Amino acid sequence: MKRIFILLISLLFADMLVAQKYDNDEMRLSFGFSLGKSQPLLDYGSINQSKLPMGRIFTTGQDTDKISGYAQLGFHYNVYVSYKIKGHLHIKIALNGDINSYDLNALSKQYDGLFPPATVSVYTPSEYYIMQYLIGPKYNLPVSKNCSIEFAAIAGLTTNNRPPSLTFNRLLDTVIYSYSAGKGFGYNLGVGFKYNLETGGDFGVGFHLNLSYAGSNIIYPNYSVTTLTPLATTTYNVPKSMELGILQLTVGVSLALLPPKK
Repeated sequence: MKRIFILLISLLFADMLVAQKYDNDEMRLSFGFSLGKSQPLLDYGSINQSKLPMGRIFTTGQDTDKISGYAQLGFHYNVYVSYKIKGHLHIKIALNGDINSYDLNALSKQYDGLFPPATVSVYTPSEYYIMQYLIGPKYNLPVSKNCSIEFAAIAGLTTNNRPPSLTFNRLLDTVIYSYSAGKGFGYNLGVGFKYNLETGGDFGVGFHLNLSYAGSNIIYPNYSVTTLTPLATTTYNVPKSMELGILQLTVGVSLALLPPKK
């Protein structure tokens, strides 16, 4: 809270000293999209063996409450609309998506270290699809005639509708572990650099370079265990959770509607 207060005071002074001199924030309504890299952090990017799926082995078959995500560097995209409220303050509505593959090699090596050679293999057919539906304030700080620094703090719903399932092929049977769709409260904090291209028309074009951090605690309400010999599926209504952190580096373009010329 103290850091947030210091940031707000700093923005206020910067607005007084710099932004009033370079007031290029004329764009009332804007639409944009960004593409870039997605780096998993916290449990989402962890291969910690004390948590699921490895944790059930080290706790004599009892499941833990936390999941290690084994997520790898992936792809991020977002689309958004921004509306200027007053001065340099905007309201932003965004749809963010992250696609990250599962680090199957790391999990396989962990299992290989616990069982005799060639007795267990692990497979997953899917990737992580993380979605965030967010809204919140965005502050645009002009620093020159065409350039500005943007700050955003938006929050809302985070979902993982297709968590990867894991198939364990053992000598005598095959077991598939799968989780139901998960969700939780999420947020996204970002800072970016924007260059405004002067078009001379009713629309403005902006080019963006952004660095942001997405966070959430995703809750999966239940999970299922399927065996193929014999064929049977058992669902356990025991919630599991995963602390999600993602560092996102993107480039993007925005199109803005300029106010009528006087």
